Amino acid sequence: MFGWLTSAPPNPILLTLGAVQLRWYGVSLALALLAGVMLAQHLAKRVGIARERIVDLALVATICAIVGARLVHVLNDWTYYRMHLADIPQLWKGGLAFHGVLLGGLLAAWLYALWKRLNVVLLADVLFPALALGQVIGRWRNWFNQELYGRPTNVAWAIPIDPLHRLAGYEALTRFHPLFLYEMLGNAVILGLLLYLWHRPVRQDGASGRPTRRTGDVAAAYLILSPSLRFGLDFLRLEQPMIGPVTNAQIFSILLILAGLALAFTRSRRPLH
Repeated sequence: MFGWLTSAPPNPILLTLGAVQLRWYGVSLALALLAGVMLAQHLAKRVGIARERIVDLALVATICAIVGARLVHVLNDWTYYRMHLADIPQLWKGGLAFHGVLLGGLLAAWLYALWKRLNVVLLADVLFPALALGQVIGRWRNWFNQELYGRPTNVAWAIPIDPLHRLAGYEALTRFHPLFLYEMLGNAVILGLLLYLWHRPVRQDGASGRPTRRTGDVAAAYLILSPSLRFGLDFLRLEQPMIGPVTNAQIFSILLILAGLALAFTRSRRPLH
């Protein structure tokens, strides 16, 4: 059942044309961006936000997200990068921290919403399902680059990691937890829940009956669910920067969860959408 995943490490190169290589890493990122923009445009149309706004925002947010993701990754692994400064811009080798994606993207979205006088919370409702979809598709890049795997294991779906990509201290071990797959499946479930919320009618009053949603419900759900997934999976990650008993990413995840709970609480006290 898992033969295609567990038989051998994948080839990271899709196509070679002379000196130019087309890598699966870049293809998966491009597909994730395209799918995310298309979903965001679909949801934006439902709430009266012009599709062109999403395209404009996507261009700016993508740049900010990549810069933020690379910056967080480099800072988390500064012991290595301070001795290999030339490796910092080499994105094709992997190394994009998702929390950096979120920080950079959110900053871009917030500034864009202020500039265009859009409802920031409504825009977040539109963007977070698109981000979840992007995570589902984009996580495959980690498999092709063999850069997101967990602790050694003998489970049937354990993935092989070639010696070049094994972390120090794990050279004698060959099979590890496929964290990229866990995150992909977890985010697929989260995406389904967010889209379920989107299919609820917008709440107009306090009447009971069919479940409804307020502006901000989708954003709050994402801010609670996605960081919770990351918090749990970080216990399987190897060599993460730590602060006491938890990783840096887990601390940031807690902050995002608290932000989601605060948003859910404040929106629940509003009588209208």
